[in-house]
Amino acid sequence: AGSPDFSIKHDTSNTILDGNTGDLIIRADADDLKLLAEDDILLRDNDDSTNFIHCINGGSVKLYNNGNERLETTDDGITVQKGITVNGEEGGDAQIRLRADQGDDNNDMFRLLVQDGGSGLQIQGYDGSFHSRISVDTNGKVGIGSTEPNVKLDIMSADPVIRLTDTDPAGVYSQIDGAGGDLIL
Repeated sequence: AGSPDFSIKHDTSNTILDGNTGDLIIRADADDLKLLAEDDILLRDNDDSTNFIHCINGGSVKLYNNGNERLETTDDGITVQKGITVNGEEGGDAQIRLRADQGDDNNDMFRLLVQDGGSGLQIQGYDGSFHSRISVDTNGKVGIGSTEPNVKLDIMSADPVIRLTDTDPAGVYSQIDGAGGDLIL
């Protein structure tokens, strides 16, 4: 007689919905679908050996790839195991945005940007629109105020100044003032 297409089993420890053909679809067209549990909620494979998602009651949510934990929510954000890969669309940019808050002013956002074409990495600040603050090209040249640095450290500004300050003793510094052409030691 074989196993039935669908069965509901219950004993003193578990209740089991067992679908033996096709997908088991639970549909809620009018509103939410809620899974309510006193303890954790787990999505695992059919032999109960590999985690996909683990929601801990009063705690974290863990996401798995091939049974290996890769992302976990925490009290202060998220923890990622191994690394983060951000892929831009073909012909587009890849970016990570960092926001300090959401709304009272525009000067609380930065982004890391890799543009299509392999020009390197830009750190951009936002003041109504994004502007590059620091650029690193694919050859390791660093630009401050320049998106296309020509030398290992290329600083572009209307009033460029480089200052090296010694904190012991306080206030002792060396400075190159590009606008006046001064070298102060």
